[in-house]
Amino acid sequence: MLSITEEAVFFDQTGQMLLRAASLGGQLRANREKRIIRAVADVASTERIYRPQGVATQLYSAGNNSLLSTATPLVDWTDIQEALAFYALNQRDDREPDDSGSADPIIWMPSFILTAQELAGSAARIVNNVLDRQNNIDSPTMAKMLVPGLRAVASPFLDAAQGADQWDDASDWLIGDFKRQFIYKEIWPLQTFRAPAQNDEDFERDIVARYKVREYGDVQATDHRLVLKVNAV
Repeated sequence: MLSITEEAVFFDQTGQMLLRAASLGGQLRANREKRIIRAVADVASTERIYRPQGVATQLYSAGNNSLLSTATPLVDWTDIQEALAFYALNQRDDREPDDSGSADPIIWMPSFILTAQELAGSAARIVNNVLDRQNNIDSPTMAKMLVPGLRAVASPFLDAAQGADQWDDASDWLIGDFKRQFIYKEIWPLQTFRAPAQNDEDFERDIVARYKVREYGDVQATDHRLVLKVNAV
């Protein structure tokens, strides 16, 4: 909550005070995105959202088969294929195996590639149409053929997080079915309010504008098998 007095506005030589006060909702929206992105990427051990049996646990690890540790920089569709092959070979259903004695692979259809902004162009080029120079026409990439519906999403909050204990390289990338693995429990949606004119605060304290923003919610991981983190180096 922010209150602006008549005196503050009068002596504001930049004319920015009321404009910046009115942008509180945008700042909170950016803060929510930052919290979600950092949590989904498991950036820091202090922000872990994967809690099996109530214990905060590293989300992307060799033990979970959710980390492709072999250096696989995101360059072209063959890197997507490498991630798909790793997942198919290593990620298994944890229920009882069938008569063959081995657990079934999980049916996995990644919906997004999540990267830092430094890989935004590479990811977009890989999953979207490119020029077929031989025939001089636009044609779908192999990535789209391998994974129909795959989309590329980038966030500057991953660039800024570089050097954190779980996100040591902004060139790392994630691929998977994020909507199935993560949930956002929203208690209050993002809301912005401005107090009406001629309220009690206006009369008693010369408050010319009052702004209130609120949002209450948190992201949680329901599983560790549906999103794969890929090391770039």
